[in-house]
Amino acid sequence: MAIGYWLWGWVGALIGVYFGFLFDRRAAGKGPLNLRARLNPQAQAEAQQLFFDVTFEVMGHIAKADGQVSQAEIHIANLLMDRMQLHGEKRQRAQQAFSKGKVADYPLEQRVIEFRRSSHGQSRKLFLEIQLQSAFADGAVHDAERQVLYRVAKSLHIPQLIVDQLLKMVEASMHFQQQQAGGVAPGSNEPTIEDAYALLGVEPSINDRDLKMAYRKQMSEHHPDKLASQGVAKEAIKLATERTQQIQQAYALIKKIRSN
Repeated sequence: MAIGYWLWGWVGALIGVYFGFLFDRRAAGKGPLNLRARLNPQAQAEAQQLFFDVTFEVMGHIAKADGQVSQAEIHIANLLMDRMQLHGEKRQRAQQAFSKGKVADYPLEQRVIEFRRSSHGQSRKLFLEIQLQSAFADGAVHDAERQVLYRVAKSLHIPQLIVDQLLKMVEASMHFQQQQAGGVAPGSNEPTIEDAYALLGVEPSINDRDLKMAYRKQMSEHHPDKLASQGVAKEAIKLATERTQQIQQAYALIKKIRSN
């Protein structure tokens, strides 16, 4: 805990300890699913499909949280499908799942719990990051959307405090994502040094040694091979690959500023 505190502050340490605990519990076979011993190819395929379906269902539910689905939220959903390279039947399935989540009686907790029981700590984190990003579709997270996010997190056994910290990290990630897509005009919403620190989940006062450790930890958490073994839908692995590129850019920006 002491190392985690100095690396990321007490909130960041909580994130690391929490998801690390989930990993250790699954690896030891103490959770509902021992992912090393019991996740056979068929079970893994089923877990990946569940990740895919519930991801878009919950996105639809969040989009409808404030009463009306905005064009920005539809755009974010379509953009996510583009980034996941969904075409044909896969894209149609994603659209159907999004629509399913918009209905008033959508069983949010039931579906998220179903996903949780087939998932691993880091795959849950990626799932939540996707939902947080969708909530930022129109530039801000509204109260109704935040309450849905808290319900999702509760069903995942993730504390609200961690959700609030991840929101900051996801907002920073979106600035780097816009830069990757070439959609940011010079001087307008470009990733800042503050974004870089937020994306890595560290404070600006962190020393170089601990910064490198935090960077390596983030890269490990979003490693495509690791996530694939944890039941993450293969299409969503593409998002993790993007995230590793953003983490690399954030780390490079910090090193550049510190070397000047």
